[in-house]
Amino acid sequence: MATEGHEDNQGMCLYIVLYDYDPELLELKKQFHDEHRAFMHRLNSLGIVLSSGRTATADQRGSLTIMLARDAEEAKRILNDDPYAKAGIVKSMTVRDWSPAVGTFADC
Repeated sequence: MATEGHEDNQGMCLYIVLYDYDPELLELKKQFHDEHRAFMHRLNSLGIVLSSGRTATADQRGSLTIMLARDAEEAKRILNDDPYAKAGIVKSMTVRDWSPAVGTFADC
């Protein structure tokens, strides 16, 4: 699948990105929810974000995103435009190179 600016997808790697949300700013999520969803859907339609969804435990909320990028810095640059990140809701963003051996993404 080709992504904008990466028509051949050569040099693209899989990354998992973990967001941890600032617990004091969780109420702001409602205000930016629609913009955030539109942003993620746009990246999905471009083939950049392959899957994304929330994570939650009793004391922490966040999300996990599987995406394609040339390197971790590009992944961060792309996601820094997320309305949640711009609003400060994302307390931390962890980007990790991912090499799945089995399953849906193993051939990426």
